[in-house]
Amino acid sequence: NELRNPKIAKFTTIMSVSISKDLRYAKIKVSVIGDDKVRRETVSTLNSSSKFIAISTSKKVVMRFFPELTFELDTSADDLIHIDTILGDLEKERESR
Repeated sequence: NELRNPKIAKFTTIMSVSISKDLRYAKIKVSVIGDDKVRRETVSTLNSSSKFIAISTSKKVVMRFFPELTFELDTSADDLIHIDTILGDLEKERESR
């Protein structure tokens, strides 16, 4: 909410966070509702804003050091939709036989 950048899609959700064992790096997977251009622009903007996000967040979380943030697009929802479509098509083909 603090990052009021119009290049970040309104429907952006953090899906998972993986932190390295030494707590120096965090990989954040985000889901973005929109076309490919909106998704790429959102992830790019989040990555270019990662230092600001880290500084803002580190003021709210007590840690010895705050991890370097990297944002990646989570495509698992798209993958599930694709698999569901394939299975639906197979079911229709089976019923027609």
